Amino acid sequence: MRVLASVIDYPPRARIGSFIALHGFLAALAEAGHHVTVLTAQRVRNYELDGVHVEHIDGMYYQRIRKCDVGISHLGDDKSLHKVCLTEGKPSVRLIHGTHDARMHDLLKHGEPTLVVYNSHSMAAEVGYTGHSIVCHPRLIPEDYRVERQFGVEGNITLVNLCEPKGGKVFSDVARWLPERKFLGVKGGYGKQVDIHRSNVTVIPATAKMRDDVYAHTDILVMPSEHETWGMVAAEAMCSGIPVIAHPTPGLVECLGEAGIFCDRDDTQQWLAAIEALGEWEVKLEAISRSLERAAELAADDSASRFVDAVERLV
Repeated sequence: MRVLASVIDYPPRARIGSFIALHGFLAALAEAGHHVTVLTAQRVRNYELDGVHVEHIDGMYYQRIRKCDVGISHLGDDKSLHKVCLTEGKPSVRLIHGTHDARMHDLLKHGEPTLVVYNSHSMAAEVGYTGHSIVCHPRLIPEDYRVERQFGVEGNITLVNLCEPKGGKVFSDVARWLPERKFLGVKGGYGKQVDIHRSNVTVIPATAKMRDDVYAHTDILVMPSEHETWGMVAAEAMCSGIPVIAHPTPGLVECLGEAGIFCDRDDTQQWLAAIEALGEWEVKLEAISRSLERAAELAADDSASRFVDAVERLV
């Protein structure tokens, strides 16, 4: 089967959750023996990542679409792949990963997709589309993120993406209230990043080596996100038993399950109390255990195989 995907940018350069999730599904298709090509708007030299061929969109774009067996794109990206697929009678798969583009008008604007794939059940409920659709949580391979934690050694309190919607200001406020603790801020792949200049905060650029550069140095992950339809960083961190304190968005509640420690992003004192509670050894051990159990549950939910099966059935 010849699979063609179109996206604005692509990993490892792109550090955006929806693009990383897309790659996980496309890599699964490649593992299943299918020929997978991604056309990206960014000018890149052709390369291969986990069996997926990545190329810059060229002048033969429409001819390439006509030769594929199925097209895959994100709702909110350029509509041409979806539109040409339907015109040529090819199956069109549309991924929905964000509330900003989850509008029924946009979903049906150029014709009804052959298959809609949501990243969470809460996202599916919000859109309310009644056509052919499935829910596939972003692929999670624990071995890609698991690190050996040094118990008794206090690590960082970490936030990934310092833009305001992700909680950059909340993170800065918490660091100000806890000058004795160490904090790690990881710049995000999008959004204006909050400038943080505090002696107890280390800020690093966005990185593709999350296990070695981030999780290996993290004691607690905080996610005071205003909106989050899933939370890939939370799932990855739990693979190492890292407790996650999060604002209760529908996506994070679904992702974290009973392992989540939830605080209102507008109440700094709640975050301080949750961090202080994790200073108790028994509380922390329980949080670590719940995180590991939840990560194992998410890994066992083989969403990648479900995605591959659904796409194969279209052709």
